[in-house]
Amino acid sequence: MNLKDLEYFIAVAQTRHFGRAAIQCHVAQPTLSAQLKKLEQSLEVLLFERSQKNVMLTVAGAQLLPYAQKVLMQVKELQAAAQQLTRPDSGPLTLGLIPTIAPYLLPTAAQRLNETLPAVKWIFEERQTQVGVQKLLQGDLDAMVMAKLQPIPGTIELKLGYESFKIALPEGHPLTKQKVIKLDQLQGEPLLLLEEGHCLREQTQALCEWLKQHPQRFAGTSLETLRQMVVANAGITVIPAMAAIPTPGIVYRAFQAPEPGREIILLCRDSYTRFELIKKIQSILSERLKVLAW
Repeated sequence: MNLKDLEYFIAVAQTRHFGRAAIQCHVAQPTLSAQLKKLEQSLEVLLFERSQKNVMLTVAGAQLLPYAQKVLMQVKELQAAAQQLTRPDSGPLTLGLIPTIAPYLLPTAAQRLNETLPAVKWIFEERQTQVGVQKLLQGDLDAMVMAKLQPIPGTIELKLGYESFKIALPEGHPLTKQKVIKLDQLQGEPLLLLEEGHCLREQTQALCEWLKQHPQRFAGTSLETLRQMVVANAGITVIPAMAAIPTPGIVYRAFQAPEPGREIILLCRDSYTRFELIKKIQSILSERLKVLAW
């Protein structure tokens, strides 16, 4: 058994396909299949149910997968710890960002990160919250930029800042005559929300109890889709301040104080060895967020 075998095991478990797993691992499919058979022989269990159409984990495979993921994560942390001793601000770092933050914060922050920490090999990934947190805990991400949720065991939260919510209205809407809007004035309005899986959807619905039962006309996959639906006069939406980009056909208005919003955090594992580097990233992202979260 070697670490590559565990990598192949995890890749097939995630993709449920030997060909796609081989591409992901940059290896020929016959090599991957042969190594997995050797791994099964070494462990004396079958890890996968194989057929022409499907590849599924066996009961044994499902039980052993978390152990393989933990081993690879600990190896990555060992490598990171060694690098921290010699070159703490260098080497690869994978930063995840949720879709309602990435398009707005990353273009300006990436440049600043590269300028301030030029020896770091940056890898950025856009991930929905649940997937991103899972990847973080598995060691596939080093840190995650996201909206604050309930405390997650095994992690440390570093505050980046607070971002208010704005209301996006189509031009000519009666509410555009006001500078600030009360929440109850939205009652009965056709509300456009993101689809299930986006934490911003739940945060929007949490603004008022009546919003949870609000008639929803559309469920979008991105804030850009919601913005264009507002332009088309299909409804109104609640949008984070950093995404309130000037757009023909849209008028943005603030909520009446205290303005609702979300706390943006940088999440990392509590066992992560390059914590001083994470603190530097926190400082850079906090600086950029102040400019965007008006």
